[in-house]
Amino acid sequence: MENQELTTALHELEGNIQQLVAEIHTLRDENISLQNKIKQQEEALKDFQNQSKITKLVKGISLAELDADKLKERIDENILIIDKCIARLGDLEDRYNAEQA
Repeated sequence: MENQELTTALHELEGNIQQLVAEIHTLRDENISLQNKIKQQEEALKDFQNQSKITKLVKGISLAELDADKLKERIDENILIIDKCIARLGDLEDRYNAEQA
């Protein structure tokens, strides 16, 4: 009888271990998914912050105070800032896609 009880306990223990391993895999997958969601939300926040900066820059331009040359210069500066933002977003997207591969 004692041998039978040990065998039964061993089978129960093996079943519990298999359940725990399956739960670990599920939690790892969920963790990866949540980390990806955080990255996406961080990128969305950065996009929003960049849009906010651009909006502030545009609102800061007083057309009455600027002549055509100064206005062109300010627009060119803003375009450079926007280009840098786009390049950074492209880099972030490339890193994100590389991580997903």
